[in-house]
This record gives sequence, C-alpha cells and structure tokens, in this order.
Amino acid sequence: MVNSILIVHNNMSFRSNIRTTLREASFKGEIYNLNDATKLPEFLKNEPVDLVILDNDIPMSILTGLDIVDDLKEKGNNYTKFIILSSDTNHTTVQKAKKLQVSGFLVKPFSVSSIVKIVNKL
Repeated sequence: MVNSILIVHNNMSFRSNIRTTLREASFKGEIYNLNDATKLPEFLKNEPVDLVILDNDIPMSILTGLDIVDDLKEKGNNYTKFIILSSDTNHTTVQKAKKLQVSGFLVKPFSVSSIVKIVNKL
C-alpha cells in the first residue's frame, strides 16, 4: 500500500496536475513535490516515501531518472517504488527500467489517469 508519494518533474503545472488527479482519485496520503531530480537522493534521506513518480528526462543534466534510480538501489534503497515517465522508448532504456524493476514505465504523452491505475495496484 502506498501512503506517501513524491512527484519529481521540472514542470510545476505537470506536478500539480498529477497531484490533483491523485486527490480526485481519493489518494489520502502525503504528496510531495520536487522540481529537480538530481536532489532526489538527498530528499529521500530526509523524507522517505513509498513511491516516486519520476521524469526520466532531466533538463540540463547528463543523468536520467533511471540513472538516479540505479544509484539509489546500489546504495541500498530497495523499499521505494518508482514510476518512470519517459519520452525515450529505445530498447536500452526499456531494458534498464525492467532491470531496475520499476513499478511502472509510462511513455509520454500519457493519460494522468494511467498513474492512478498503477498507484492503485501497489
């Protein structure tokens, strides 16, 4: 069961839209927002969450969201679940998501209700 969610995306209106959709779908837990994915490891040290909805495409960075997930898992974070949002559908990216056993991989553009469906299954 998911009791806390962190939405990580550089676009504030996108984060707000996901938050609103989760609330409308009766999600009652904590919802946090972060606009810079490179600050995710530090955030999770201070405020562990059950689920991170993470954009794979990080502006102004050589890292991807999956790179950050990989690093977190290597450092022992095996309790946080991840939903990856990506415009990249190449074989390598999809295989990396499978290897990291993310809870969801959504290809942009997608319906925000798709996130709710995944959250409800967790």
